[in-house]
Amino acid sequence: MVDFDLSPQQQAIRAGVHAFATTHLKDARKTYEAAVKKPNAEWSDGFRSTQSIYAEAVKAGLIKAQIPERLGGTGGALIDAAIVVEEMYAVETSASSTILGTGLGLSPLLIGGSEEMQRRLLVPFLSGEGSPMASLVFPEPAGSANYAEVGSAGLCTVAVDKGDHFVISGEKIWATNHGGWNDRGADLLCICCRVEDAGPDMRSQTAIIVVTREDVASNDPSAFQLLAHPQPVGHTAVNGPHIRYNKLRVPKNNVLHQAKARMSSKQPPPALRR
Repeated sequence: MVDFDLSPQQQAIRAGVHAFATTHLKDARKTYEAAVKKPNAEWSDGFRSTQSIYAEAVKAGLIKAQIPERLGGTGGALIDAAIVVEEMYAVETSASSTILGTGLGLSPLLIGGSEEMQRRLLVPFLSGEGSPMASLVFPEPAGSANYAEVGSAGLCTVAVDKGDHFVISGEKIWATNHGGWNDRGADLLCICCRVEDAGPDMRSQTAIIVVTREDVASNDPSAFQLLAHPQPVGHTAVNGPHIRYNKLRVPKNNVLHQAKARMSSKQPPPALRR
């Protein structure tokens, strides 16, 4: 049987997150259930009603806590993260998932981004202000868990190299925080897609491209289309919309993983190298 005691620092983390949860998450469900009962309300209004809770999480350092110290955050060991998740989910799930979903959304940048990209793109998430949101945009309507297997639909979202920029087309669904607070995208999107003609097979064509709200705003509104807000089971105030990219132009300087330069399968990822 494995057993251990929390260190004084970990006990302080637990106490701090417990205080946040009992203060801000305890009545979150009442807030978002009331929001969807208003006249002409849509169920996605429940998600939007949690923005003030999210902003309090930012002030409390719960976004910085998902970023490593070496990059300016306060994140520590995995056990520290487990304590945070446990204390939040013990009280409420939907608003908690939105807060923690930003950590998931930032993870490709934290693991594979260059120092320059990290310095530039992490600024809003380290400020302790506002309600900046990130999303890991991977799932697709046709399924994507086994995207590289023979016979699967593969990644249907495609990026076409146009010289100084990519043009992204395709559809994504269920990605936590994808739509952001106003359906025009999270502050930072890590989009998993296939780069056309980048390699001979699906694995060699796979890429992760960072897209910011500013990138989306620089396009015609039709390039980032909200198709629907499917309602998740259980997490009834979580944002995971069905979004269509219609020739979305994005800069090439925000590519996290380039297919042609992918690592050998025998190499560990950068985060695990010594």
